[in-house]
Amino acid sequence: MACNASTDSCVELKTVIVGDSDVGKTSLCLRFCHGKVTPVNPTIGASFLQKRVEMQEGCDDGPRTTTQVVLQLWDTAGQERFRSMSPMYFRNAKAALIVFDASKEYSVQKLSRWRQDLLAYADQGVVIALVGNKCDVRTDDGPSLAAAQEFAESVGAPFYETSAYTGVGVEDAFMGVAEGALRLHRTATAEQAAAAQAERLRLDAERAKRNASCC
Repeated sequence: MACNASTDSCVELKTVIVGDSDVGKTSLCLRFCHGKVTPVNPTIGASFLQKRVEMQEGCDDGPRTTTQVVLQLWDTAGQERFRSMSPMYFRNAKAALIVFDASKEYSVQKLSRWRQDLLAYADQGVVIALVGNKCDVRTDDGPSLAAAQEFAESVGAPFYETSAYTGVGVEDAFMGVAEGALRLHRTATAEQAAAAQAERLRLDAERAKRNASCC
């Protein structure tokens, strides 16, 4: 399912799914990729899934193009004993979902720690979203999501409520970070092309100057 090397319109985006153990990270990935959830065991290290999606690029009032995007999903283990392996899985990530269990008490400090790890080891400018999963089993007297929403707003991260069991919000969460990562990818590609062009012009100017001095 990887991109064909000869196809310019195909983009691969590494996306990591992080969070404590038993918050439903694997189930979210299965729901997004396969449309269903099956019983799973705790992830050891990380598991890997891919999904090819079509994304529209361009202005709303102008021409739009369709881009094939391969989301490479790295579902990482949440157990503390695997924490030291995180940098290896975070490296070169373009997007990330920080997942927590919205039906239980949670710690904003832990969410912040996951974010700091991502900023330290993932790509510069990695697109991060905060995901409150298991919203289907939330009760009226359950924990408030206000603190998580405020934290997401304070760091400029989108916030999604999801249920891997019912599918609510899952597509929005994955596609939301993918859209942000694709925009950054296009910006970086354009900047690299501009820098390469400037370097070619500089070399051409130096070559012309040397040729002129030889005459």
